[in-house]
Amino acid sequence: MLGTNLTLTEKVRRTYAAVLQCVKSRGISISVADTARDIYNKLPDNENLNEVMSYVTEVYEKVRYGGKTPKVEEFENYKNKARQAVDILKSKT
Repeated sequence: MLGTNLTLTEKVRRTYAAVLQCVKSRGISISVADTARDIYNKLPDNENLNEVMSYVTEVYEKVRYGGKTPKVEEFENYKNKARQAVDILKSKT
């Protein structure tokens, strides 16, 4: 999914983009003006989804808007949470 030559910052952004594709495929409208927090607030009310997407959104905001670079273990946790979010979104029919 992610290139080996990408920085952790780029990997966070690409991973988030993949999550957004899944969100859109669930019929949730996303505008170019929406912030990560706006998108989070549009998600269906699901305890498991809310938990993982809260973390995914928090890390993404730090990287995208705060200029932070995640540590390797933080990125790995982020990636795992993002996968969980995609799985939850795909399981809702």
